[in-house]
Amino acid sequence: MRFYVYQLIDPRDRLPFYVGKGTGNRAWQHEAEVRCGRRGCNPQKRARIAAILAEGFSVGVDIIERYECESDAYDHEIELIALTPGLLNATAGGEGCPLSHAEAQRRAAARALRAAQRKGAEARHWLKDWLRRADAWAGATIPGHPQGDLLADRFIADVRALLLK
Repeated sequence: MRFYVYQLIDPRDRLPFYVGKGTGNRAWQHEAEVRCGRRGCNPQKRARIAAILAEGFSVGVDIIERYECESDAYDHEIELIALTPGLLNATAGGEGCPLSHAEAQRRAAARALRAAQRKGAEARHWLKDWLRRADAWAGATIPGHPQGDLLADRFIADVRALLLK
């Protein structure tokens, strides 16, 4: 997946201090820019990274989630910035539109629901494929069980019923 959402972590307290959206090695460029003496547009973030480096530590990077679609990554970045206290981000992320805490929570819940629905659809597809194969297993049984034939038939019937819901 091409895009990702990440957090920069202060190793001294293990808390995130910055959230971003990136591709390639973007998440690691923040520390490299401070080491090279480049001035960015966020002096608070630069000062925090410099303090971490001065104490002999490196900035931690936590890749939160990966995305194919850049707009999904921006949406997640905006939500995390709105929901995470104490960040040094200069903007609200994405297009820079601030979100209320309630709206960020609503979007996070909607994204989680979409992910669960995708996983549910994948599971249904897998079960349908499995059921097609099971139909070819004439006389399927559960070996070593006295009622193996009956249990196998019931299991297949239960999978069929689950798919019909």
